[in-house]
Amino acid sequence: MYYLSLFIIEGKQHSSTAVCVQSYPGYEPEVEEKYCSYLPLPAEARPDTLTKACNLHCHLEWRVLSRSACSARCGAGQQSIEYACTRVMASTREPDMTLPDWYCVEQAPEIGPRPPGQIDCEGPCEGVKWKYEQWSEVSSFLLQCKTYAL
Repeated sequence: MYYLSLFIIEGKQHSSTAVCVQSYPGYEPEVEEKYCSYLPLPAEARPDTLTKACNLHCHLEWRVLSRSACSARCGAGQQSIEYACTRVMASTREPDMTLPDWYCVEQAPEIGPRPPGQIDCEGPCEGVKWKYEQWSEVSSFLLQCKTYAL
């Protein structure tokens, strides 16, 4: 008897591809697709590849290890940030683990490359406030006040 068997490919998602096999007790060799043509789906219309997420017990991320103060005390400056490729576990029983950077780059391209180590920042301008200056001279507008006898 012939039937479809599924193979699982490891990765961030499992993929299951249909292949035609011949069934013997304890042995299922793959055979040409034409042998499965009598099944409800013709060989040209093999079942779609199935996919589902896997490895949900952990993920990789770029974690901030340290962050410098802004280089400017007030206004535009630069800030240094140190990142590490980190494996984060879904369960709290296992601690997070710092890994080599190449691991995040190769194993988790969806998180992108390491973020930049220098970013723009604004110094906090502590102690800065608005203060009024001395009063200016009286403007040149002339207003005459006259006394009238009644």
